[in-house]
Amino acid sequence: MATGYFEIILVRKFVTSGVVAKDSEVLEDTAATISCVVNGLTKQLDAVTWEKPSTGGVITTGTDDYQIDIGTYDSGSNSQTTILTIPGPANGADAVYTCVIQSDEHGKTSGAEEKTNVNSNVFSEYLTNINFTRMFRSLILLLVKALEP
Repeated sequence: MATGYFEIILVRKFVTSGVVAKDSEVLEDTAATISCVVNGLTKQLDAVTWEKPSTGGVITTGTDDYQIDIGTYDSGSNSQTTILTIPGPANGADAVYTCVIQSDEHGKTSGAEEKTNVNSNVFSEYLTNINFTRMFRSLILLLVKALEP
């Protein structure tokens, strides 16, 4: 009588999570999109919210023309990207928004969510022209010094 030998191998996929902030830089008073890429997932995030700068107030999609796309889980990259669209009128100066994610599988439960700051950097044409003028002046001074005997 032949006896069989079976070996059972259990493989557990352990993935660590990480959040990468994707900042933006736009002309003042124009809409901007910022995002958080959450890596190391094996399923959709349990919750995603965004908070306004300084006040810590939660942003609701559609209120004051803010738009939130919570994204969908991508099994190919084990990630999910959530995007906040900041309306032009709210983009008059640099600001730091907060991406708040809840992932029960990684211990980021309600009350212990992971918070990541994401920058919305704003520039104006006026500042750009001033910086260009300063750079041009510096170049001229450098050339003048180089030509001096």
